[in-house]
Amino acid sequence: MDSREIDAKTAQLLQRYGFEDIPFESLNERLVRGELGAAQNRIKGKVEPPNEGDLHALPPLGGEVRRALAERGEEAMRRGEVAAVILAGGMATRFGGVVKAAVPVLDGRTFLQLKLKDIAAVAEHADATIPVYLMTSFATDEVLRQMAEALSTAPCPIKTFPQFISLRMTPEGELFRDRSGAL
Repeated sequence: MDSREIDAKTAQLLQRYGFEDIPFESLNERLVRGELGAAQNRIKGKVEPPNEGDLHALPPLGGEVRRALAERGEEAMRRGEVAAVILAGGMATRFGGVVKAAVPVLDGRTFLQLKLKDIAAVAEHADATIPVYLMTSFATDEVLRQMAEALSTAPCPIKTFPQFISLRMTPEGELFRDRSGAL
């Protein structure tokens, strides 16, 4: 089998989730030339904590400035200028192959339900609608689309969109295959 050969099922999956051949080939060429890789992902130089004065605390709760900021935020929500984005893509591998957002964690509620509950409370407090955009991946898309359909409400309508997909490469620029030969 040619190391660059892609089976029909994988090709269909790549097409469904936005794989672009030209950027992939360009990235692969850069990897082979040594322009990309572990060495280029390392921070060069000294990493230090922020200096005193680099970070500024929010105004105290209950104060006039904090109230004014909260009011501005709530007005923006009522004007439809605020949305929430939840990143729930990935490969669904950290939790043993299940979709992390779908895992019950507290009182039978999932990570996603808890996140949406927080957003809904803010929307209700502001008397606003806060749309939620839920990013999925090829590994989480089906489960999260079903959850989104069931959990979408008037104050927090949910739309899903998949992140793009790519192929894993070896450091030598070959397509990575598991022990069974699958991409």
